[in-house]
Amino acid sequence: MSGTKAGRPGLSKALEALREGETLIAWKLDRLGRSVKDLLDFAGDLNERGVGFVSLTDSIDTTTASGRFFFNVMASLAQMERELMVERTRQA
Repeated sequence: MSGTKAGRPGLSKALEALREGETLIAWKLDRLGRSVKDLLDFAGDLNERGVGFVSLTDSIDTTTASGRFFFNVMASLAQMERELMVERTRQA
């Protein structure tokens, strides 16, 4: 999780405090990582620790099979949105 925690002491502290069976709640998925790989690594690390993840804005709950699937879809869309912003900025 080092990529998502870098320079983010609040997130680091929350992650250290989480125990198995607990859930990390975030406002929006795209606030946690810059790429699909970052987000998948982040979710994988939480899963290995037995910690769930809920994104309030995106209606994601990784404690369910459908929530994990939707997490992957939303992670891909978040990366595409960032890449489109970069393309538009370069074209301007």
